[in-house]
Amino acid sequence: MVSGYAKGVDTAGHLSVLEAGGRTVAVLAEGIERFALKKAYREQIAPEGLSNRMLVVSQFAPTQRWSAGAAMTRNQVIVGMSLGLVAVEAGETGGTLTAGETALRGRRPVLVPSSSPDEAPGNKLLVAAGAHSMTDRQELLDQLRRLRGDVAPPGLFEQ
Repeated sequence: MVSGYAKGVDTAGHLSVLEAGGRTVAVLAEGIERFALKKAYREQIAPEGLSNRMLVVSQFAPTQRWSAGAAMTRNQVIVGMSLGLVAVEAGETGGTLTAGETALRGRRPVLVPSSSPDEAPGNKLLVAAGAHSMTDRQELLDQLRRLRGDVAPPGLFEQ
């Protein structure tokens, strides 16, 4: 899993992968010297358990502070390092929508939750632009497995 190390979905995704014994990549929107392991990670995963299973990268100067512009720029790295993008809740504007559009332009698969009356407005925009709408968890898992098998080099997802 590759993400921006944000609160919410990013944290839940990283922790789920790590708890299952997998590996993750956190792409920072700040300099590497600003990185601090978040409380949720310290509480659920022993730091020594992260040392060879979580890569933290930054394209910015080591002491650069977080900014919204840096977060938008960082999303290009996330897309570039990914086999595909899962957009859980994209707004009409913002980073998730922009990352989804970037992924689609780069011919990366974009997966979004199923259509519903309450669906995030950006999700609808992404589907209209070519993203795949997932109707349930099983369909999402099937698509991720297909993507992994179709694109990943041998051994990439091995534990």
